[in-house]
Parts: sequence; structure tokens; C-alpha cells
Amino acid sequence: MSDQTQTRVQKNQSNKKQPAKKKQQKQNKQQSILWRAIKWLVFTMLALMIVGITAGLIVFKTYADTAPKITDKALSDTLSSNLYDIKGKVFAEIGKEQREHIDIKDVPTDVTDALISVEDMRFYKHHGIDPIRIAGAAVANITGGFGSQGGSTLTQQVIKLSLLDYTDATIKRKSQEAYLAMELEKKYSKEQILEIYINKVYMGDSVYGMSTGAKHFYNKKLSQLSIPQVALLVGIPNSPNELNPYDHPEAAKERRDTVMQRMVENGKLTQAKMDEYRAEPINTGLVPESKRTTSIESKTDSKYNNYITQVIKEVQADGKHDVYTDGLQIYTTLDRDAQQYADKLATTNKIISYSDDRLTTGFVFMDSTNGEILAIGSGNRNSKQDVKLGFNFATDINRQPGSTFKPLADYAPAIEYLNWSTAHILDDSSYQYSNGAEINNWDRSYQGNITIRQALYDSRNIPALKALQAVGLDRSLNFMEKMDFKFDRDKLGESIAIGAYDKVNPLLLTGGYGAFANNGVYNKPHTVKKITTRQGDTIEMAPESKRVMAPHTAYMITDMLKDTLTKGTGTTAAISGLQAAGKTGTTNYTDQEMSDYGISDPASVPDSWFAGYTTRYTMGVWTGYEQKKVYLSKSEQNYAKLIYREMMSYMSSKTSTEDFNQPDDVLSLSIAAKSNPPLLAAKGTTSTTELFIAGTQPFSYGTSPIDKAKKSTSKKKESSSSEKQSSSSSSSTTEEKESESSSSTTEEKESESSSSSSQEQTKETNSKESDVPNDKPENNVTPPKRTNNTGDKKES
Repeated sequence: MSDQTQTRVQKNQSNKKQPAKKKQQKQNKQQSILWRAIKWLVFTMLALMIVGITAGLIVFKTYADTAPKITDKALSDTLSSNLYDIKGKVFAEIGKEQREHIDIKDVPTDVTDALISVEDMRFYKHHGIDPIRIAGAAVANITGGFGSQGGSTLTQQVIKLSLLDYTDATIKRKSQEAYLAMELEKKYSKEQILEIYINKVYMGDSVYGMSTGAKHFYNKKLSQLSIPQVALLVGIPNSPNELNPYDHPEAAKERRDTVMQRMVENGKLTQAKMDEYRAEPINTGLVPESKRTTSIESKTDSKYNNYITQVIKEVQADGKHDVYTDGLQIYTTLDRDAQQYADKLATTNKIISYSDDRLTTGFVFMDSTNGEILAIGSGNRNSKQDVKLGFNFATDINRQPGSTFKPLADYAPAIEYLNWSTAHILDDSSYQYSNGAEINNWDRSYQGNITIRQALYDSRNIPALKALQAVGLDRSLNFMEKMDFKFDRDKLGESIAIGAYDKVNPLLLTGGYGAFANNGVYNKPHTVKKITTRQGDTIEMAPESKRVMAPHTAYMITDMLKDTLTKGTGTTAAISGLQAAGKTGTTNYTDQEMSDYGISDPASVPDSWFAGYTTRYTMGVWTGYEQKKVYLSKSEQNYAKLIYREMMSYMSSKTSTEDFNQPDDVLSLSIAAKSNPPLLAAKGTTSTTELFIAGTQPFSYGTSPIDKAKKSTSKKKESSSSEKQSSSSSSSTTEEKESESSSSTTEEKESESSSSSSQEQTKETNSKESDVPNDKPENNVTPPKRTNNTGDKKES
């Protein structure tokens, strides 16, 4: 019995152990599955790594096999860039070197210590590439953002400078760079590689090599430089343009101090000396700016320098290419014939006889359809275009544009945003800015209710301000920013309505007016179409077109600006038979400036502008003096118009020019003159032709206020005449008096009405008020010789 009981107990215990055993078995099975999964994952990753490495090696070998060959010539030469004109012919070569070679045995230890410390601290330990540096760069890029630190050794930098396009960040270029660096180390010693780098590296200002850089910046030999000066030179190649001590002294000092700190870390400089040198100003020992500039100007020898300066700016704007070192083929939009005529126009008296050889101009001549700059004029009769590569008056000045800004800032936005017609009426009467300051027209008079057409071609200031206020300053600035005008909004006010903004040059103005010429499509003015690198890669440079205003806005502005040339302030610029539009502009001296400069004649101005265009060409012109204190006399203010007329006439004579095409949504209607709101002209009333955006045109007919005024005047005269005749005919019968009075009155009324109507028509069609009192259109003759060249007194 007890045995049976024991057996039951054992059975119960055995039954209790069964679930635990099954649970353990389940856990073991799960662990087995997990382990198999881990092993599978590891094996898969290893397989993928092997495949990846194999593929990488295959790709590396493929790129290595197609890498350029290392030659002594490639390592020693710096390639110049060729510039091609619009016909594909070379017109200039840039980058002819100024270089003084120095042997490595003559290079001071301070230079090599500084160079190795900052660029490649393990230079003597690697064989072309440095895995430790690459790993460090990778970490720095992860923690500090991509590009925080480079992984290239000095050997790799020599390869980039000599054989590869350093702007190309592709795997192909990186692979070829690594391969060629290892090959270079097999063929050349460390000292030879250092010598190549020190002599080849670009130092900015068209200078190559550190020995030449020492002479250029300090007028010393390398061996004569102090540690801070050596550190400055060694740091410049990292970014020659941005670390130039003349142009960017703060950045140059920061880089110099970084170089010295690396020397401390490399045991080549004590911390105490570092602290002492850090306090030294960055300009210590630098040659004067004037000598540095002369050195730059002597590098480029071309009669097209006014044009070349803009080409260089465009190519180097993104910091990826250097025209002096990269061996580029640069295809430009230069029209040689246009450029030669522009230079002759600006720098000689052969086309226009200027009153003063110091009177200066800057202008841009552009293809209206695509923004391609065909020619750039800059300088005066003292300019030497064959040797000077310096300040460009067409692209570098910052002056106020005067009334040439009115179409851009005021009337185009009003049409674009408010759907104004050219018949829109504005009250030209006494007025103030929103801050209470008074605004005046040039003649200190008012014309009452006038259309924006007349306000524009007569260049009235008060209607321009009212147009800007109706649009709103922000919307006006937004409109112009689409055409690459840049504004510091905190410093701007409503006076921008009449051009009170001192950051304009002919390049910007030409671009803006080009949008009017091209049906509202903006093409940024440019000189470079494309670049081909020495590796054969082509980079398209022409900016993309963009619509900045509706076609009807551009056309309606153009139609009004045509009147500037026929009956407004720009008649001097008119060219017979050529459909063109344009706008004049002048600026004034402040009372303080007139006092400071000793100018007493209020007709004297510092700047005169003209911007004009056809369907084929657009041109913006500035004239003035380099020194603002020298004024433009009344007659000299016509030169901007004359320069435009001569250049546009010369180029337009070589081709046909179509008239501007009226968009389908623009209606041309006969309007009762000065009716407000506009009314269709009733039969027999004084009328003008005005433009409306479809859907905004009037449908009612009416009489012109001009005719109503004439009728009222005629009635008053009729009544006065009747009274006089009645008094003088006392001996006549009543019937005779009535008959005579009626006949006389009728005849006088018709005569007066005819005379008055004729006078009003003459006033409507022949008004030639000017931009400012000294900008009245004169006969198309060359102004007389200037009798006072000092700008200090009124011209006699």
C-alpha cells in the first residue's frame, strides 16, 4: 500500500516537472534560432563587405587606369585660361604667370615647419595618403558638419593642383587622387614634393609660389620673413581670395594664428612665442595697397579689360574655379565690334567731343532677348584700356539712379498689382511724404490732374511718390528684388520712389530695363555662357530666364517710355526710324554737399543717367566724375543720352529691329483726355490713346474736362463781347443789335474755340518738361567745352 502511495507521489512530482522541462526546451530552441540568425547576419555582412571591397577595388582600379599621367611638365606648369568671343574665337589669355622658382635647399626651415604643421603633420610618415588623417577628417565632418576638415595630404594637394579638377568631389576624382598620390611618392622624394608645392601654390593677386608671394606682400625674400609673416603666407593657399590680408584682414589673421597654433602642437613653436606673435597686427610689414594694386594690373594685357573684369567676377563667383590657374576654356558673349566701339566712345573724343577728359562714363550694352552682355564701356579720356585691369564704372559703382528708377519702383508695380491703365489720373499738387517731409517737382510747380503716362515722360516727382504709396513700399521692393536689386530695408524709405537709393550701377539698371524689353521676362546680365575644364567637362553658366512681371505690364511701361523719346525728357536720345523706349535720370546734391564742395549753381548735379532699349538691345548709361565733388554742368548732363544714342544707333544699323508686340490682353482705346475715371471719348471731344488691361477698360462715353473748361471760358467771353457790342450800338434798332450781336458772338466763339483747341492740342502733344530743371532736352549737338574744370564754381 505504501509502495503504491509512493508511486503516486512520484507520479505527481513527475507531472509537475513536465511544464518546466517543456519551457526550458522552448527557451533553448529560441536561443538556437537567435544564434543561427546572428551567425547568418554576420556571415551575410562579411559577404557583403567582401563583395563591397571587391567592387570598390574594381572601381578603384578602373578609375586608376583612366587617371592622367604624371609628368614633370604637369607638375611644374600652371595652366592659363583662354577667353572666347561670341563667334568662338580666342580674344584673351588670363593666367600668364608671375613666378619666382626657389629650390628646396633655399627654403627656410620655418616655412616647411609651418607648412607641414598645418597641412600634413605626418607628411614624412605616409606614402601619399594618410589613413589616420582621413579617419580624423571623417570624425570631424560627422561632429562638425561635412567639410569641417579635409583629409588630403600635401602629396594629394600637389596632385589636385597639377592633374585633376579640384572642384570635382566625385568618387572618381577622389580615387584618382589617392592613386596618383601614391604613384607620386614612388617617383619623387619628400623634398621634391615640398618644392613642387611651395613653387606651384596660388597666393592670390595673380601670384604663384611662396617665394613670389613674399616679394608681392612684403617685398622681401622668404628668408627675411618673421614667423607671423611666414604663417600668413603658408595659410593663404587654403583660400587665396578669402584670406587675402588686404581684402579680408580679419580672416587672414585668424588663419595666420591657426597656422602658428599648429606649429605649437607640432613642437615647432613655443606657446610663449605663439602668444607674443598673436598680438602682432596682420598688416605689419605689408607693402602699401597702391603697390599691390599696380602689381595686379600689370598681369593682364588685353584691350578688352573692361569686359574681362566682369568675366573674371562671374567665373570666380562660386569659388570653384580660378581663371588664373585652372586652364579653363571660357566662352563669353563678347561682340568685339561692339566692345571696340564702346571703348572708343568712352575713352576718346572721336565720336563725342567731351568738355572734360575727366568726365567718366560706365555703360552696359546687352542683348534684350537673353541677357548676354555684348560690350561694357568704362572710363574716360585718361584711361589706358590696354594696361589697366581695375575699377569698372559699369559694374562697380554705387550711385543713386534718380528718375530712371520710377518705372521700376513705381509705375510697373502699380500696373502689375493694381491693374492701373496708362490713363490713370494722379494729382500733381502740393504734397508730403508719410513722415511729413515735403516733396517737390524739379520746377517747384504743379500740373494738377495728369495721367501716369504724362507723369512718367515728364518725370514728375509727386505722382511718382503717390504711385509708390498706392502700391506699398514692401511690394515695390519685392518687385525689384526679382530683378536682382538688393535692399537694406531698414535704411530705405519712400524717397526710393524718385531714386534715392545709392546701390545702383549700369549693370543692375540694364538688367531691370531688359525685363521691360523682353516682355516681362528677366535674364540676368552675364558675360559667360559656358566653361570647359582641362579635363573636358562642360559647365553651363548662363542664368535661367524667369518671368518677373506680366507681359501687359512690360508693354504698357514701354509704350509710356516711348513718349520720353518723342515728347518727354529724352528727346536728345531719340534715333530716327528706331522703335525704342527709355528714361532719363539725374541726382541732386544735398544742401550740405553744395556747401562742402563750394557749389553755388543749383543746376549742377553729380550723376546723369539714361536707360533705353529696343526689342533687340538694352543699354544703361551713367555719367559723372570719379570724385563726387566735381559736378556735371547743365550741358554735360546730356552726355548720357548722347552715349546711348551713338552706341544704340551704331549697333542697330547692322540689323533690323522689330517694334514691340502688343499682348492680346492689352486694349488700346481712345479716351476723353484727362477724364477721371477714364471715359471713352465722345464724338468731337479732345482725346488721347491709352492702354488698358482687358477687363478694366471703361464702357461709358464722356467729354474731356479740357473741352468743358474751354466751353466755360468761351461762354464767359461771349457774354462779355455781347455787353460791349450792346453798349456801342445804341443808334441801331433792337432787331439790328440782336442780329449783329448774335452774328458777332457766333464768329468770335468759333474763332476762340478753334484757337483754344489748337493751343490745348499743342500742349498735349509737344510737352517737353524735363526730369529736373537742368535736364531739359536740347538740340542734338555736342555740349560746349567746359570752362571750369574744378567743379567748385558755377559754369560761366
